[in-house]
Amino acid sequence: MAWFSFGNKSFAGGVHPADEKWLTQDSPLAVMPDPPLLLLPVQQHIGRPAVPRVAKGIWVHEGDILADAPSAVSAVIRAPRAGLVQAVELGVAPPAVFRAP
Repeated sequence: MAWFSFGNKSFAGGVHPADEKWLTQDSPLAVMPDPPLLLLPVQQHIGRPAVPRVAKGIWVHEGDILADAPSAVSAVIRAPRAGLVQAVELGVAPPAVFRAP
């Protein structure tokens, strides 16, 4: 059983899956290219959705605020990359699909 210590507080247990680092330990680091399109949902958690601050056709720089947090249980959305805003619309984000190379 593992014990974790946080100052004077601690607890036993936890989940400790195998990390499988041996699978990639000899692989070189690689720079990933930017995807052709970034989809940024404004509702990312149980809180209130962020309120869009940008509109279609606006150029944004990396780190610019795209949507404001309307409450304490919300999140500000920032631009992960510079680019042109192609749409601001309601919708449901598609599920992530991971394919082996």
